[in-house]
Amino acid sequence: MALWLCCLDCEDTTSASGPDPRACGVRGWLLEADVSPDGPVAPANWELVQRCGAGLPFGLDCRLVAPFTPAQETRAAAELAPWLVRDGSLRLQGRPVLLLRGAEQFSHRRFGPKGLRLALNSALRRLGCALPVLLACWQNDPVHDADAVIDWAAGKGEQPAPRPLNYEGYLLDAHHRPCPTGPWRIPAVMAPADPRNSPFLNASAELYNEWLELESSWSEFWLQGSAEAPVVLASWAGHQRWWRAPQPLTPPLETIRIPSAAPQAPEPLETSWGTMQAHHLALLVHGFHLPVLRRILSRLPAGGGSDGLPSLDLYLTVPEDRYEASIGLLQQLSWPRLQLFGVANRGRDLAPFLLRALPSALANGHQQFVKVHTKASSHLGDGKRWADHLLDSLVSTSFLQQLAGLLENNPDVGLIAPSGTVLPCTVSLGKNAGHLLHLCQLYGIQPRSLLASQFIAGTMMAGRLEALRPLLQVPLNLEAFEAEAGQTDGTLAHALERWIAVMAQAQGWQIQELEGFTDAVPRFGYGWATDPSPS
Repeated sequence: MALWLCCLDCEDTTSASGPDPRACGVRGWLLEADVSPDGPVAPANWELVQRCGAGLPFGLDCRLVAPFTPAQETRAAAELAPWLVRDGSLRLQGRPVLLLRGAEQFSHRRFGPKGLRLALNSALRRLGCALPVLLACWQNDPVHDADAVIDWAAGKGEQPAPRPLNYEGYLLDAHHRPCPTGPWRIPAVMAPADPRNSPFLNASAELYNEWLELESSWSEFWLQGSAEAPVVLASWAGHQRWWRAPQPLTPPLETIRIPSAAPQAPEPLETSWGTMQAHHLALLVHGFHLPVLRRILSRLPAGGGSDGLPSLDLYLTVPEDRYEASIGLLQQLSWPRLQLFGVANRGRDLAPFLLRALPSALANGHQQFVKVHTKASSHLGDGKRWADHLLDSLVSTSFLQQLAGLLENNPDVGLIAPSGTVLPCTVSLGKNAGHLLHLCQLYGIQPRSLLASQFIAGTMMAGRLEALRPLLQVPLNLEAFEAEAGQTDGTLAHALERWIAVMAQAQGWQIQELEGFTDAVPRFGYGWATDPSPS
């Protein structure tokens, strides 16, 4: 769990009678304190924290309220330093923390913060603290050369917005957050202290909890999986009103630990005919819905090799109870080369792909592939239209005729995605964080790298089979995947949907997105939402 640091409003009167902060996930406080050239004052809510703060550590959110001279900055540092090392003071990565606002009051935008830092570190050493101060600031009030920047939480330290802010827009920003460069970024979230006088449109407890879960996961990945990754909660009153203890969506990590023994599941059904050739295109299909499978294969001449199409070797996985029917279907279609696997209905299309189809295609030496499945996505309003878009992009004569040339002309491209399906890995990161962090451990990938990675939504793609080989370096087995229960997110299969592209990008391969219309692609991660300040 991330380190939730909650701002305690100066006039917050709910704390004395409110719930235990620890029970609400809070692990520290940020206390506002005004700092003038005459010296800092104790935080206005210090007595409240002493009475009701549950013994949690505190950090100072200091606001410079008037212009400073260099000498006054040095004196302020000496008076602030004892607060940073007293019992119960907040530390991040072992360092005392000072959050600053009012950067325009420094004697100099650059040298004022630098002088304050030097004076603080000198004062801290005199007090027996060898570690330097961690200077932080708010995104909308930058301090030169700050160690950490707290993302602006809507309304924090600002005048009331001239018009309501679209709460969904903050979810959009969080789902699609780019991996930053520069100082440490600390996410912040906000629930309105009084929903009857809220500055937001479309705000709800459900969205607040989703936002908090997402930012907590993002912060953990930024700090390479650390459970001490901070997130700032901009309102204690709002948090205790809207926070709900989450239900676990993924099993404990030990339940997906990969054993070194042979697979425990019985050997699936398997048959083949024809001779696979390494120079043929590997067509990898999971056929859960046989009517859709018929439509997919009927798009192409059986086995390809005519009308400018490459020869096609089919690697097909189907549920065990549809194994015999699929043999009859393929005989009707006169498919000349086939490896067919009957598999358990577990792990969606990813378990059959990783456990059966991909190892077989790699063993036969194929260089190029197309991977599709009989997607339904019944939980989406127009899942069939999306599935048709994916299949039309990849299982068409025009695309298959061009695939070899596309890869030859773009030697750095490892994966090819239908238009509109390449998304940042931060989309729905919160629901998939547990599995993704465990995969990072298993495969030796730095968690922070996922924040700059992309994935192909829908797991239908084409490209070079060699780009997928690293997926097999850790041998998964069927028991690693959750039993099928209609899940729409948060399973190992959903994490592996992201992991395919993560591993390819980690090896230096690029993802190329096909040109075309994107109207059929669901707008994941609140893609329908407007800017936080709607027009």
